[in-house]
Amino acid sequence: MNCRHSTDMEFNFSYTVFYEDEYLLIVNKPAGMLVHPTVKEDGSTLYNYVAHYYKQQGLLHNIHPVSRLDRNTSGLVIFAKEPRIQFLLSQQEVIKKYLGIVTGTLPADRGIIEAPISRKEGSI
Repeated sequence: MNCRHSTDMEFNFSYTVFYEDEYLLIVNKPAGMLVHPTVKEDGSTLYNYVAHYYKQQGLLHNIHPVSRLDRNTSGLVIFAKEPRIQFLLSQQEVIKKYLGIVTGTLPADRGIIEAPISRKEGSI
C-alpha cells in the first residue's frame, strides 16, 4: 500500500507497507530516517510511524522491532506484532544483502566485502 498521510503527526515521506499479516509488519524505511527514537530525536522515526499506523488501523499491538537499518540506509525493516514472534525471529540466522551505490572507479566489476561493520566513533 503506497500512501501519504498527515494528521496530528506530520510525516513528509511516502511509505510502503511491503507485507503485513497477523504476526508481522514489514515497512520500507527511507534513507535519512531513524528507526528508533533517541534522546535527541523522537518524532519522525519509523517507530513513530508504525505507532501511528497501528492507531489508524485500529491495531492494539505493541511495537516489537526485529531488524533495523542505519539512518542513511534505506530498505525493509521488520516489526513483530507480538513479543513472542520478535523473540523467535531474533533466534534465527538472517542473511542480509545490501546494494551499494558508489562513484569513481572500482578495481573490479563485482565483489564481496567481508569485513566487520562497526559503529561510527562517538555514536551510541
